[in-house]
Amino acid sequence: MHRRVPRVLRRVFVPIFVLLLAVFVHALLRTNFLAARVPSVGRGKPRGGQVVVRRIDPPETPFGRVVVLDGATYPWTDAGFSAALAAAGSHATVVLPPQALVTLTSAHTIADDDLTVRCEPGAAFVSGIDEVSLITIIGSSDEIFGCEFTGGSHPHSNPLFLWNSRNARIQGNAATGFFGAIAAFVYLVGADSSIIQGNQCTAAPGGTGCIFGEKDALNTLVKDNDINESLGGPDDHDITFHSTTPGTSVSGTQILNNHMLAGEGFCVEIGAFGGESVDGFVISGNTCEMSANGLGGYSVGSTAAFWSVVDNIFDAHGYIPQIACLEVAGATDGILLGNSCNGGHISLSNVEAQRVTISSNVIYNFHAAAGIYVGTAVTSGEMSDNLITSNLIHLPPGTATAGIWQQCLARGATCSHNSYYYNVVVSDGTPGSVGIKFENDNGTSSDETLGPNTFHTPAESIEYRGTITFVSDSAPAHAPAPPAPPPHLGSEASPGRQ
Repeated sequence: MHRRVPRVLRRVFVPIFVLLLAVFVHALLRTNFLAARVPSVGRGKPRGGQVVVRRIDPPETPFGRVVVLDGATYPWTDAGFSAALAAAGSHATVVLPPQALVTLTSAHTIADDDLTVRCEPGAAFVSGIDEVSLITIIGSSDEIFGCEFTGGSHPHSNPLFLWNSRNARIQGNAATGFFGAIAAFVYLVGADSSIIQGNQCTAAPGGTGCIFGEKDALNTLVKDNDINESLGGPDDHDITFHSTTPGTSVSGTQILNNHMLAGEGFCVEIGAFGGESVDGFVISGNTCEMSANGLGGYSVGSTAAFWSVVDNIFDAHGYIPQIACLEVAGATDGILLGNSCNGGHISLSNVEAQRVTISSNVIYNFHAAAGIYVGTAVTSGEMSDNLITSNLIHLPPGTATAGIWQQCLARGATCSHNSYYYNVVVSDGTPGSVGIKFENDNGTSSDETLGPNTFHTPAESIEYRGTITFVSDSAPAHAPAPPAPPPHLGSEASPGRQ
């Protein structure tokens, strides 16, 4: 009997043992399979006979993170702002709450991408250090929005410096009280595709350029800004773009719909000034007003090409521009179209101006010798293939000025193939007033085209000085010969005007 019990046990328990073993093996294999599908990063140690898998922690600076200078964790100080920038990182926003005043006593750099510094109403940065850039942007797609910058007791700094940045946006900010040799509200070097829009800038006594781009500041959009440079000196312009250095340029600049108050400088000055040609820029829809006797309105500098100055307004407000409402100084392949000049003239001059069109501009109350001047006093200067057409010029009452004046007055200079059509010159008939004057003192003036123009009572419609030749379809076949010399000079020809 005692032998039969183990046999029964074997018959019952052996199948049960085999079944339990199969279940255990299956569970073990399933657990290992699931664990193998989870990355090893963050995997924990076995606990209680099971494999525990942790989730991967989120990144330290998630997309859309907002860091607020709350006055506690991030105080309203230089150190608090620096800590907030570091905590935010890329794809984030640093916020100055309403009425927050942060005095910056060191330079700060934004190197992360897509970082916005946003100021709520009344929030401001105060300069607490001289001769630095308070905030430098070197990242991509960063933005400064709605912030006020004040010079305080340390006004000799740049509030914002865009240095080799990409797609930076400076929008809705205000700057007051900065001045000095290195100061500018926004200073750009090597920055590409920047947007400077909807800002206000007021220069302090002593002046500074509010927006200054140079040395490969490319494709910049400057739009809808309100700039007051009334206290600036002759070198302080509201908006300035200079190539400056050989091998660099400021091409692709767009200056649109800004309102500017000029001091002793220009509202806008753009050109090479030691650097490479400035190509493909547009100055359009701007208003420039003078607040002192200064240089004038808009200046297109040397070696510029493929540019346009269109639909701008200049108002001298009774002050006298030393240079012009619109100055083209040595630029080619451009157009001056539809501009209004109250108190200043248009000047096409310097070493070279070729293939420039001056059309449909209104010029009145100017203080120069002509409403439109085309000429060069530079040896081997070139004023050729320019078109002056459909302009309306009112000569100032009681002045012996000209509507249009072409002048060549340097040895080796060439003024040729220029065309004058459909211009209207209005005068009160003052003696010495002229509709269009051609003058060749030195150099060559040849193959000009003088088409139909309209003159309202100038003392003389057309005046010629020196030798000027015209193409066959022009009104005059040639300029009149100079008068015969007085008897005491014998047969010598009278010398030309020097």
